Amino acid sequence: MATAATALKIVESRRNVAERRLALKIKHAALFAEIDGLDEKLKRFAEADGKGFTEEFGEGRHVKVSAPSKSKFKGIFPVFDPEAFLGLPDKQREKLIDGEIVAMEKQFTEARRPSVSVKVP
Repeated sequence: MATAATALKIVESRRNVAERRLALKIKHAALFAEIDGLDEKLKRFAEADGKGFTEEFGEGRHVKVSAPSKSKFKGIFPVFDPEAFLGLPDKQREKLIDGEIVAMEKQFTEARRPSVSVKVP
């Protein structure tokens, strides 16, 4: 006899959850496309006005669109070409490191949560 906890595990299996996600994507594909289209139109209003806006609908409900932003000049910065540096003879690399022009440090990729993608033909 299955307990409630066992029954919950069956319902919440990875495959069942994925199947439900896929079913919702298929069932509401037109709705998601319409939402994306409306979002795009709202963004165009903000771009045309050059500022963001909020449409209030009472009871704390609203649609907020942020202002567009233009690229801003931050300054001129030295750019390092790792491939060129690594192609230098050892003595030249050591000189740049010893002169504190180049510092060697460990780098890591950013940790990321899993993403979800659904393919519907």
